[in-house]
Amino acid sequence: RVELTERTVVMVQFRDIEREALMRSDLVRTEANLSRTEARLAAFLRNMAEGILVLDDDHAITYASEAAAAQLGCPVDELIGARFTEYCRPGPSRRDVEEALRRTGSDGGPQSMRYEVQLPDGSHRWYSGSAQHIEIEDDLEGSLLLFHDVTEHVEAEQEHQRDSQYLNYLARYNAMGDMAMAIAHELGQPL
Repeated sequence: RVELTERTVVMVQFRDIEREALMRSDLVRTEANLSRTEARLAAFLRNMAEGILVLDDDHAITYASEAAAAQLGCPVDELIGARFTEYCRPGPSRRDVEEALRRTGSDGGPQSMRYEVQLPDGSHRWYSGSAQHIEIEDDLEGSLLLFHDVTEHVEAEQEHQRDSQYLNYLARYNAMGDMAMAIAHELGQPL
């Protein structure tokens, strides 16, 4: 009821509630799908053994998954803001990672790498993975680093290399013994 100067009128407003109900239904369905997708993604990330890090241009960690924190032996909140390359063992390992991250930023192509990390407890572990430049809206930009522990594989390779070197040494030692016997025979024969 609205009082006008000429007379009193009744104003009636109409709404299409069926359309609003459909829109609400679509919104509820969309929210349910988003919640389901988010729950699935969280479950995948929780059960994934591969570590995930996002690094900025200075190699500082801006995102770390729980698996990455477990593999690096630090809580997630201690990883955020830390320079990833400082975890890499100084020398070739650190240089290789820095070079791969530099190439990733320049051309955006994925770069494979293998590097050694010194954990907070003083132990050393080997990791293999890939880095790729990502830009997701204005929210997430940098190098996406996916990695997994290959320490046992590297130690097996090193053991195999040591065994091969030892076998080569034994083969040379055997060859020298054979040559010494042949020379001794040739010297002893004329006498």
